[in-house]
Amino acid sequence: MTPTATGKKTPTPPLVKVEFMPGRIMEVMAFESAHVPKFVVAKLVKQPNGTFALIPQQWSQQVRLTKRLCRDMGIQCDRKIIYNLIRAGIVKGRAFSPRNTMVDLVSLVEHLQRCEMGPGKPVFWTRARIERYRFASIGAAEECDDDDPNDY
Repeated sequence: MTPTATGKKTPTPPLVKVEFMPGRIMEVMAFESAHVPKFVVAKLVKQPNGTFALIPQQWSQQVRLTKRLCRDMGIQCDRKIIYNLIRAGIVKGRAFSPRNTMVDLVSLVEHLQRCEMGPGKPVFWTRARIERYRFASIGAAEECDDDDPNDY
């Protein structure tokens, strides 16, 4: 039991062991997963004891596709590539208004997972998907060219 500010005791949540990276096992509080999103955007913050902690950030699942978004997420590609993936129907997104594209972050992360390369993993980029991507990218450069100075 954990004491509260009013002196009442509340049940202590159970702890579960998780391996959050290879070889690093730690105990964290168990939680109900019914209302927890599949993915959480977090910032890596150095702690006073020299370790690092992941601090969840307030991001919506739908965000504006900008140069800054790609940089902030650590995605080493131009936003036009993500725009083409949206046009090809490979990643979910919306043309919210002219020159304002919204990308679904869960869909983008799922795409990154599908494209993982390695022994025993299926090749994502089949001939049909390559053709769909190429067809979607025709003329997309002009549509995605929204050189907003706030994007950097």
